Amino acid sequence: MVGIAESRRVDGRPRQQFVAYVGTIRADEVHVPSAARGFWTRAAERLEQFTPEAREKFEQSIAAKIPRPPADLSLAHQIEAARGRMQAFRAERAAQEEIAS
Repeated sequence: MVGIAESRRVDGRPRQQFVAYVGTIRADEVHVPSAARGFWTRAAERLEQFTPEAREKFEQSIAAKIPRPPADLSLAHQIEAARGRMQAFRAERAAQEEIAS
């Protein structure tokens, strides 16, 4: 989950107050272009409520953890990425079946 919190002091002690929910993305999908693109599309809508300066600061902070996908991904690149995910899925399933037997 990605959220925005504001830090302030209450009775001299630091406290964080939740300000806005930005979005979620699974950790294993952070580098999957379609998942990252979906996250950033939803995040952009939620960040519109902030000033341009604050929005830029938030976007830079989020991008350090969830990189923006390239805008010009070729179809060949998307197909290759999907093949890689499918191979990883098959390997994980085979490992689970091996453990179960």
